[in-house]
Amino acid sequence: MSSTTADRLAKWLVKIGKERAALWALNVKIRGDDPFINMFSKAFLAGGLGDQYASVMLEQFKFRASKANKHLYDFLKDLRNREQLENLFNELKLGPNTRYAIEGLLNIEDKYNLRNTSPQLVNTDTLYRDLDNVRGIGDWLKHFTIYDLIRIYAFKTPKDLRSSQRLLEKLNLLGLKANHFHPEDWPYVDAAIWDL
Repeated sequence: MSSTTADRLAKWLVKIGKERAALWALNVKIRGDDPFINMFSKAFLAGGLGDQYASVMLEQFKFRASKANKHLYDFLKDLRNREQLENLFNELKLGPNTRYAIEGLLNIEDKYNLRNTSPQLVNTDTLYRDLDNVRGIGDWLKHFTIYDLIRIYAFKTPKDLRSSQRLLEKLNLLGLKANHFHPEDWPYVDAAIWDL
């Protein structure tokens, strides 16, 4: 593929990704999921059981929180403070990666308060690095999390944002390399070729 063709394809992917992300953002607003809930949903993908499992488990947690008349974060924090979070994990038969991911993402929310802080005020450079320390999520879910915060909630792009390895492999199939994109492009390129 010529460099001109590759550059045009790269620009087209970013454009398509932005259009797709706008639709995803609208869907999230209709559902009423804030940045924490969106981030938290990634924990249920950590066990490798797929999107349907993740959706069902997220709704299970949201339902329990609503029955307690609490935001999901407040519900989980209360369980953690009363040392009952592990009981819920056991009751729902959550695997170790999911448990680690939930605990790590709760720690992220403790530090950043994503649900109540303006996206422009969050230090996404440190948030991106802190996601590396969340046990159980790995490279793909780390990037999925930060990409969603950027493309759905308008968080700032971390200066050193990279592509996930999974995304690079998909781009390679299209004859594209990382050097065709800027850090701010990655969330949208990911959205454009999500189903590939």
